[in-house]
Amino acid sequence: MDTITYKKEKHIITKQNEAEKAFLQEFSTGNYTLAQPLVKLNAYEICPLTAMILFRTPVVEEVTVIVRGKEAAGNITHTFPAAREHILPVYGLYADYANQVELILSTGE
Repeated sequence: MDTITYKKEKHIITKQNEAEKAFLQEFSTGNYTLAQPLVKLNAYEICPLTAMILFRTPVVEEVTVIVRGKEAAGNITHTFPAAREHILPVYGLYADYANQVELILSTGE
């Protein structure tokens, strides 16, 4: 007779909660800037063509994120509200492609 083996796995919500706590902890203990942000691809473990970009600015600023498409018509642009701590979701990345993501501060940087 064959043996049946059971493996207990964490629920996806639990895994996502743990992943979020981990990257937020990493962010809180690091010195992440626009020039050197914390970037987490597939941060929630269910959507590999997304990322989270986290950084701080010295003053309150809006941030515009532009995910460059393969053609200009495919660009995705969104401006996030002014803040000093920026935790920005990035959607619309291409698989097997050198994606270009621009971050533009309200100061033009």
